[in-house]
Amino acid sequence: MEPKRGWVGTDLGKFRACDGTYQLYSYDELPPLDESLFSGAYEWLGTPADEPMAITTGVQLAPVEVVVSLNGETNDDLMDEWDRRYKREQELLAQAPAQHPVVLAELVSSLTELGFTLPAAFTTFLGNEKLLSGVSSCTCCTWDIPAKPSPSPLADGAYLVRFMRDSQDLLFWYLHLDQENPPFVVVSSFNFETAADLDPEEALDQLWFCGPEFEEFLYRFWIENEIWFATNEEKKLTPTQLAYVEHYPKKKKKKKKKKHK
Repeated sequence: MEPKRGWVGTDLGKFRACDGTYQLYSYDELPPLDESLFSGAYEWLGTPADEPMAITTGVQLAPVEVVVSLNGETNDDLMDEWDRRYKREQELLAQAPAQHPVVLAELVSSLTELGFTLPAAFTTFLGNEKLLSGVSSCTCCTWDIPAKPSPSPLADGAYLVRFMRDSQDLLFWYLHLDQENPPFVVVSSFNFETAADLDPEEALDQLWFCGPEFEEFLYRFWIENEIWFATNEEKKLTPTQLAYVEHYPKKKKKKKKKKHK
C-alpha cells in the first residue's frame, strides 16, 4: 500500500504562508531538487563527513504555544503537558553522548535479524556529530533513534525507523523499510513505538510520504529551516535559498484606487 504524499513544514516568510506551527503542503508542488547533490557525503552542508562522532540528541527546550494541528483543531492542552515533555527532554539531555552510538548499533543489529540494512547515508549522518549539528530546526525538532524498529501500517513485514521528533511530540519522522522498495521517508503524528495498538485505518490516515530517500528529505528539511531563520531574522537569502523560494509565485500587490477630487 502506498502512503499519501505530503510535506509537513513551516512558513517560508513571505514566500509561503503557514496556518500554524506546521502545515501540510502538497508534496508534488514543492520546489524540485538537484538529485546530483545527494552522494551520501553531505557536501551541501559544508561539513565534511570524515570522522564518525558521538550521536547527540540535539534537544532544545521550546516555549509552549498553542498550535493548529493537521486536522485543523486547536490544541489548547499543551500547557498541561509541559511537565511531561520537560521531563522527557531532561532525560534525553542526561544521557551520556557515548550511549547514542550504542543505540544505533542495537538498531542495526535488530534490523539485521529482520533481514534489513540501513542506507549508508542514514548511518553516516546519524553517526556524525558534525553533520547533526549542521541541520537546525526552527521548531526545535530532535534527533531520536530507537533500539528497535516499529511495524509499519503500510505492509506486513515492513518497518519504521524513527530518526526525528518534534519537540512537543506533534510529529515524528521515520525511515520506511520493506523488501519490495528502496527506503523512503514518512512523517506521522503518531509515535509508532508507543502506539502499537492503533487502528490500521487511523494509522494510515496520519502517515505521509515526504521523501524518496533520506538525504533528499534531509536537504529539503535543512534548506527550508535555513530560509525560515533567514526570513525571520531579516537576513539576505543566499543564491541557493533564493532559487528554492522562487518556485513559489510572487504575490501581486493590490493597486491603490485613485481618489477622485
